[in-house]
Amino acid sequence: MIEISRDEIRLQSARCLASGSFKSAPRCEPIATGVDRDEGMPELGAGEPSRLWFDALEQSIAKVLARNRQTSVDWVPLQLSAAKVIVGDELCRLWLTSPPLNATRPGDCEAAAMFRFESLFGLDAERWCVSADWDAHQSFLSAALPVALVDGVCAALMSHGLRAASIRPAFIATWASAFRQLRTGDWLAVVARRSVTVARAGPRNWWSPSLRPDLIRTFSIPSASSLPDGVVGGLGWLAQAIRLEALRQDLAVPQRVVLCGLPLPAPAQSQAKPSMRGVDPIRFDRLQEVAA
Repeated sequence: MIEISRDEIRLQSARCLASGSFKSAPRCEPIATGVDRDEGMPELGAGEPSRLWFDALEQSIAKVLARNRQTSVDWVPLQLSAAKVIVGDELCRLWLTSPPLNATRPGDCEAAAMFRFESLFGLDAERWCVSADWDAHQSFLSAALPVALVDGVCAALMSHGLRAASIRPAFIATWASAFRQLRTGDWLAVVARRSVTVARAGPRNWWSPSLRPDLIRTFSIPSASSLPDGVVGGLGWLAQAIRLEALRQDLAVPQRVVLCGLPLPAPAQSQAKPSMRGVDPIRFDRLQEVAA
């Protein structure tokens, strides 16, 4: 499995032990553009990375695959011919699409998703690979990846005799393994280095018994100096962001939020106690890891 963020490539490999079992071992490679770290990287939700970044991405994938192959023969990729690729949510676009009332074919839902993508983000849908959990009866989760990113990943893998079994945003991959641990009304928070993607588990329907998100948002993680008065970092900031989002959508504040991914930065000691009174606390649980 290959994980891509805006800063690095992480290749999940397995080492064959003497016992015949396999031990997981990640290999990392920074995405070095040769300029300022944030050069060519837009603000969250503003656009796609520059050509310079995409070129550096291909080079980083090639380097980490070559390093994996050059090591001793007991190191092998988890997938010998096909690699699962997970892309950080800061490089993707995630949204919900309502199907047209007169939808009669899959193309109607696809056109609705494309139109909503361009309306929400102001981007050219032709430069993005749009996919979704298509549904003509209810709102469905939609996702988009830059065409240049998908093409670059596929080209880098092909140069090493591999192909992409799947290329998915981190949130999509997490939801697929986590929704069974959620209840209606729970929120799922996927924490990355620079962003948090949150989604609310919507009600079940007789035609769709599985839980599906009925709200999704991606937030940039703020620095401690940019936090409003009375709001602490870490879980304090995330709880406040979720409360505000629930208020904007006229929803009840969640009683339970399931966390996965990286730990949020802890607040400074002087900020250890939030000054929010009369507000019911949100219960945060850690997602139980499920084997892929």
